[in-house]
Amino acid sequence: MHPLRQHFEELISLTDEEFAYIASHFTHYSFKKDDFLLPENKVVTHEYWVLRGLLKTYLLDANGKEHIVQFAMENWWVTDYQAFFGKRKATLNICCLEDTEILAITYADKEKLCAELPQFNTFHRQKCNMGYAAQQRRILSLLSDDARTRYEQFAALYPSLLQRLPKSLIASYLGVSRETLSRLYFTSHKKSDIPHSNTDILAVPLSLNLKRKNNEKINSIARPYLQCSRGSTEQKNTFCSNKPYPAREYRRNYGLFPIRSNAPLRSAYGGRL
Repeated sequence: MHPLRQHFEELISLTDEEFAYIASHFTHYSFKKDDFLLPENKVVTHEYWVLRGLLKTYLLDANGKEHIVQFAMENWWVTDYQAFFGKRKATLNICCLEDTEILAITYADKEKLCAELPQFNTFHRQKCNMGYAAQQRRILSLLSDDARTRYEQFAALYPSLLQRLPKSLIASYLGVSRETLSRLYFTSHKKSDIPHSNTDILAVPLSLNLKRKNNEKINSIARPYLQCSRGSTEQKNTFCSNKPYPAREYRRNYGLFPIRSNAPLRSAYGGRL
């Protein structure tokens, strides 16, 4: 079954002839990552359904700061709706975050299908109602919820986006700083859920730390984290935070200074290591 038909039949039933007629009003387009589906100041003539890929809709203010309005992944509809219904120039930008395929329909064709097919009109009305409710939920969340609540709602509603989006874009969407999002991410996940690999090790020579604090105190803290099961003698004499313990706590309490490791673990431990 065609993905677009599956999408329609989540809400309505269509015969083969009805779907073929509806599909004939859509045009297929492909875009590469970082391409603009809709740039600001272009007259908006189409609404887009995402067949494959991921997009962001955003506004640039007078200072050049980016404000993310919406993400759109597979089976989502997206456009600058104010400009689409008013047949005006876009105030928003829509950019591809991944290689993307979309199906586009014009305003005139959409109105034509609504008039000719009651089922399509029902689908359009129900989708609009869902969109209004989602928009209100987002506005109320930005007005009344704290950062943690907004993050938890986003994670519950769109778990797949947490894996597909850079943390900086999620932070912008939620209206928080990158550092705040890192803290929320760490405290919202169980320590056992944080992945560890050979490249995820944050390490400094133990000898450097022994100079800073009492040897006995440091050894009592460091011993569980020594990498004694494998590696060279030099590696075995290295302090490794292999277990999920915030690097900031070591730095604050014991004067340890872990070096930078790869970005995913830095994010899990608070961003600034």
